[in-house]
Amino acid sequence: MAFQEVIDAKQRIIQEFVPGKQVTIAHVIANPKPDLFRKMGLEEKGRNAIGILTITPGEGTIIAADIASKSGDIEIGFIDRFSGALLITGDVSAVESALRSVIEGLQRILGFFPTDLADPNERVIMSTEKKEKRILLVGRSGCGKTTLADTITHGSATYHKTQAITRVGNFIDTPGEYMENPNYYRGIILHAYDADVVIFMIPAGDETTIFPPNFGNSLNREVIGVVSKVDTGKDVEAPRRNLKLAGATNIFEISVHDEESLKQLCNYIYG
Repeated sequence: MAFQEVIDAKQRIIQEFVPGKQVTIAHVIANPKPDLFRKMGLEEKGRNAIGILTITPGEGTIIAADIASKSGDIEIGFIDRFSGALLITGDVSAVESALRSVIEGLQRILGFFPTDLADPNERVIMSTEKKEKRILLVGRSGCGKTTLADTITHGSATYHKTQAITRVGNFIDTPGEYMENPNYYRGIILHAYDADVVIFMIPAGDETTIFPPNFGNSLNREVIGVVSKVDTGKDVEAPRRNLKLAGATNIFEISVHDEESLKQLCNYIYG
């Protein structure tokens, strides 16, 4: 099935949620490279910072955008009340001030649970404490993302359809619809900032791809490829080729029933 046919066949609304009211990500990207503005669909002229917020429930982004726009000289670059994503642009001080106003305002007025805003002058996104790497899983529905995360984290897995962004140990598991519908590409790009490594996954025997060429270049993280379900004996060359075209650097062939293949993947990630 062609890429466009897959998109036309499946139009499902996916909403990311965390129980309660929470600001889950707040970050300032100071002096980003010009191509980052372009790849995220933002105007660069006169702006040297991007502010990123993700909020649950997603409707909170409407209130956040109102607070941010009234706090200083910033512009709303993107808002999605379904995924809870908000992007703002401006100079570094204005963007930082706007994000702090949003966090404080949502906490004080509506009782949202806040998150820390990193110093935009710090080059390290994560805290100085040693943390295990977080992995973002991306691929079509049924390719084995949840099974992989459950098997590595818990030692076994029971299949269940992922309906929203979920956390399984160090894995960030995305619904297949996030790649099958281009409207949700921004959600993947935003969640990549919360990960250290991104895994693109295609099952053995799948001769088609939902990954646009060089999509990995837009994520600003290391992207590796995984050909799953190799125990079926089906073709792996087409998935390997499509993963490489999507921007994956290293490609691993795995089966959740083959402990050695999982060890090789984990050794590379956690090295």
